[in-house]
Amino acid sequence: MKPGEVPEDHEPEAIGWSAIDAALESVHGKIEPKHWGTIIPYAFGGKDPLTGLSAYRDEEANCWHFVTYGFSELYEKESDNLEVSGFGFELTLRLKANTAEDHAAWVFSLLQNLARYVFETGRLFGCGHSMPLNGPIRLDSNTRLVAIAFVLDPQLGTILTANGSVDFLQVVGLTEDELDAIQCWNAVSFIELAATRNPLHIIDLERCSFLEDVDFAEQVRSRTKIEGASSTGLYTEQASFKKSRWSGGCTVYIGALYVESMLSRLCGRIPYGRDFVLYGTSASIKFIPSDTNRWRIEEQSLVLEITTDAILELKRSLAPKAGTYKVPGHPRLSIQVEKSEIKDSDGKVTDVVG
Repeated sequence: MKPGEVPEDHEPEAIGWSAIDAALESVHGKIEPKHWGTIIPYAFGGKDPLTGLSAYRDEEANCWHFVTYGFSELYEKESDNLEVSGFGFELTLRLKANTAEDHAAWVFSLLQNLARYVFETGRLFGCGHSMPLNGPIRLDSNTRLVAIAFVLDPQLGTILTANGSVDFLQVVGLTEDELDAIQCWNAVSFIELAATRNPLHIIDLERCSFLEDVDFAEQVRSRTKIEGASSTGLYTEQASFKKSRWSGGCTVYIGALYVESMLSRLCGRIPYGRDFVLYGTSASIKFIPSDTNRWRIEEQSLVLEITTDAILELKRSLAPKAGTYKVPGHPRLSIQVEKSEIKDSDGKVTDVVG
């Protein structure tokens, strides 16, 4: 069974659910939350993996504190891992106060979309992970928040339940330039710095970028130069490679949507002597810092040894536009940038990049 599924043969005891409620009570006291549930459970063919969403009004912080139910095991223990409950986390989100009813629909939609990603791919979120949303965090709005990162909720942290441990991962909203800065540096460090201005990481749809603060931007720039990037890889469905049987060369394929993210991470890794991996669904491309440029194929991986000069030249020449690009220092290696389709939660194409 998947996390959050309910056994059919008897009425289960909601031991995981109760543990989440107890953790929230320790923060918010006896406040009665607003709660929204899924109409058709995921286990019975519904499209929404999460069982429910609660929102607590925090008067002191002037925000709503949302928390999910469904990534962890809410009822009896079903998975073999006794140390971790389900996927090992629940998501939280703090939103600048208005009314919970105004925000519940889009917040629930956002969190359900994140849940679908986890349930369908098996890829888990963790502290320091970040991702673009391919649009505003609240659809049909003018907000500049177009990406998210995950940090440990500053008030809830990690709890131990009868089903195993559960991390409360808080969703933090990011502007496009903040995401770029994180990709070149470190999400956890960036958000810790942002916490000096926003301690509870409250999402304000109207806020500007923290990087518009000259002092903040300088701290990010100087620490990035010293520390480099912490991100070891990038996952995408549009990443693969193919060796030519005739020329002996090789072509790397990547979606236009992911070109800039890859380049930012490479420039924060290779010059600092750190590997970087581009993960596709059935293949991977591993970049290794080296004094020479060469490549080889190892099973389902293309291993690309590359110099810092070649990476910097690649950053100047490679664009998020469909076409074929040469890899500096590798005369028999090219990159084919393909158009990327952006789809909504129903699978409808809403935009094409490249």
